[in-house]
Amino acid sequence: MESKMVDHADQNKNIVFLNPPGKNLYLRDYYCSKISKSNYLNQPVDFMILSGIVSERYNIRIIDAMVENLDDMECIKRIKEFNPFAIVFLAGAVSYTEDFIFLKKLKKQTDALLIGSGDIFIEIGQRILKQHPYVDACILDFTTRDILDYLSDHDANNMIYRKNNNIIIGKRTIQKFEIPTPRHELFNNKRYTFPFMMHEPFATALISYGCPFRCDFCIMGTLGYKLRPLDTVIKELKYIKSLGIQEVYFSDQTFGINKKETEKLLKKMIPLKISWSFFWRVDLANDHSVKLMKKAGCHTIMFGVESGNQKILDDNHKGITKEQIKTAFELCRKYKIRTVGTFILGLPGDTEETINETIDFAIQIRSDFASFNTPVPRMGTRLRQTALAKGLVKDKDYDMDQSGNFVIMGNENLSAKEIKILRDKAIKRFYLRPSYIFHRLIGMNSFADLKCHIRNAIGLLK
Repeated sequence: MESKMVDHADQNKNIVFLNPPGKNLYLRDYYCSKISKSNYLNQPVDFMILSGIVSERYNIRIIDAMVENLDDMECIKRIKEFNPFAIVFLAGAVSYTEDFIFLKKLKKQTDALLIGSGDIFIEIGQRILKQHPYVDACILDFTTRDILDYLSDHDANNMIYRKNNNIIIGKRTIQKFEIPTPRHELFNNKRYTFPFMMHEPFATALISYGCPFRCDFCIMGTLGYKLRPLDTVIKELKYIKSLGIQEVYFSDQTFGINKKETEKLLKKMIPLKISWSFFWRVDLANDHSVKLMKKAGCHTIMFGVESGNQKILDDNHKGITKEQIKTAFELCRKYKIRTVGTFILGLPGDTEETINETIDFAIQIRSDFASFNTPVPRMGTRLRQTALAKGLVKDKDYDMDQSGNFVIMGNENLSAKEIKILRDKAIKRFYLRPSYIFHRLIGMNSFADLKCHIRNAIGLLK
């Protein structure tokens, strides 16, 4: 997958966007890293956004070792064939040790600049550059044009980089979210899959960056918040449709915060006849919005429920109530939009009793799907500060998995092992109910939907 450069014919203008190989199927994009559940892998949104920006001046090639199932040797071979002068790579807390072993090996095979993006760089980017001298820079906001300044040897905001034997910490700025149309044709690979898509292939898009809310366990509230101009979003959606793609996953952490702008967007989306899904907050849901979303082609909404215990929600600054959760799920049922509830079992204050309350609540609200996760003390979050203060994790605990395949920490009431047992119990209680299985079987309405259910079932049995 390669783009053609606009100009610059005299010197090497090749840049590789690299999703490195690994022992597991890792999701590393948008400052979140985890092991994929049921072998799903969406297009890395960092690269999607950067593809439009960087290809204005450079040739870019996407080498996604995850989706192409490349080992270290084949991956390095592909990179060397393209002969890049720079490699923009993804790295994550879930694969921290593996990633940097591979990057060290890669640097011995190429003189290309190594520029990282990922969750681990947000809080400890400077430390990483000190510990790993083969890494040249890291990006702290992939929605800006700052990487072009860096590649042109100018001072760069929103980056940490080496210059004249020094490590420079660029100024953190909140810039407008105005980008060229992402190069979706470079990511049009049917091996990319998403658990709730209704059609194949699909595209990943981003309308807003960051989040204005500050949940204790989430990094997104520390990034600031900005919204793209709607005309650029519609232009991108029309381009996606021109590629023969009718399914879109919006990777926004909190879709539709600006209700007025969201209504304008939804009305413009209606004639495009796009099938789509997204993440939302329950306190933003109302009858008018949900009805309009259905009319605009929405088929699935993912809600961060987190807990079925109000005190746990309040103590972790989620900012929602159980009544708002119930209302949002009821509205989606009214307009026949599928729902996904995401839950975190083992948050500070959780006990076996409150976790069982959460499992009961997941069943009570009749969520079509449920994702049961465990707390991850991610870099830059209040949860990590709490965990460090209580001795639940160590400062050098970098390897962590947000999907819960391995539990990195317990809390004041439960050990990591006990939380893992309760998580496994939650999955079985929710998904192995005969009434649930019957409901899902009669609700399938496309071949892609059938394949998604089969993948989900296989994932549950692992």
